[in-house]
Amino acid sequence: MMVKILNEFGDIKTGRQGAAVYQRKYGEQIRRLAAPKRAMPSQVQLAHRELYKTALAWRSGLSRANRNYLEGYCISNWIVDSYKIPLPWSRFSLKLYLQAIKFIPDLVEVQGESLIAEKKDWSDEFRWTGIQFGQIKWQGQTFTPLENYTIGKVILFLWKSANPNLVTVSIRATDGEGKPTGVDLTSGTTDGNTLPLGDPWEWREIELTPYALTQGVVYAICVRAPSATGDNRLRWWRRDDDLNYPRGRQHYSNNSGVTWSGYDADMNFEVWSAEQEGEYTKEGILYVRHPALLSIVHKRGDVTLTGYDNLSSLDNEYLTSQVGLDVEPGDFIQATTLPGITSSFVVS
Repeated sequence: MMVKILNEFGDIKTGRQGAAVYQRKYGEQIRRLAAPKRAMPSQVQLAHRELYKTALAWRSGLSRANRNYLEGYCISNWIVDSYKIPLPWSRFSLKLYLQAIKFIPDLVEVQGESLIAEKKDWSDEFRWTGIQFGQIKWQGQTFTPLENYTIGKVILFLWKSANPNLVTVSIRATDGEGKPTGVDLTSGTTDGNTLPLGDPWEWREIELTPYALTQGVVYAICVRAPSATGDNRLRWWRRDDDLNYPRGRQHYSNNSGVTWSGYDADMNFEVWSAEQEGEYTKEGILYVRHPALLSIVHKRGDVTLTGYDNLSSLDNEYLTSQVGLDVEPGDFIQATTLPGITSSFVVS
């Protein structure tokens, strides 16, 4: 415990008396309990003592011109102690060495640019034949993306000959022969009873659960009406005289998708990417603060975005106490003070 002694007659004493220690601090009398001596200093204490020794050595190497500059800097910039008295150069120079660098992030959450839905693969011309199918008979069309994207919907040129009830449209992988195989990767449904019975036929849009497709991989659109009371209730237009779409072909199954056969034709279809909202990320400013910054390096991955050198100089009589950086999470910042102390920070 430390107490301040108010004595109108001046200081009473200094030094140790019993369990109390009397001392002067900033011109005032202070009494505190004497701390018991430790048998051995801790590693933290030893490190702090070594740091303080190196700080004293750095201070002793300052020239008279450097000292005069620091003295004037404290006065002109109102660098004061707790009593509002400007720091002398000796204490301010130790502060330059011992004070830690502060990294103060000021980040906000922002939404990135949204992605609009785009038509990626299609065969939508030369409609010649309406292929009938439904409950057990399935129809398919393979396609191969030219880029990586997330599928969001397909649009098929359909009509009905009788009510097929709910129509299921899915995306499946293909085997080594380019035929549909496996389970549905993603799927969607549409009310087949609302399809027209004939002309004008309808380009029906079917929303799918978004699924990431890979460039160069062959996928299959598989269409059926599993709850229909019979087959030949759905019709899907195709071009049947040659292959109009170069990266896929029509396939059909007579046993609910167990086995498939290919046909030299293309169904009328469109594959669209999903509309995606922009991702939310954090970005903003990172403030690097210290009474005398020397250099700052700002990296994003392996790329150095910003590099500052010679931010402070005692010989040229200028000190930089704060630098602001435009940052994102994951950025790496390394700052060095005028005495040569370096600290690092990763933005999170």
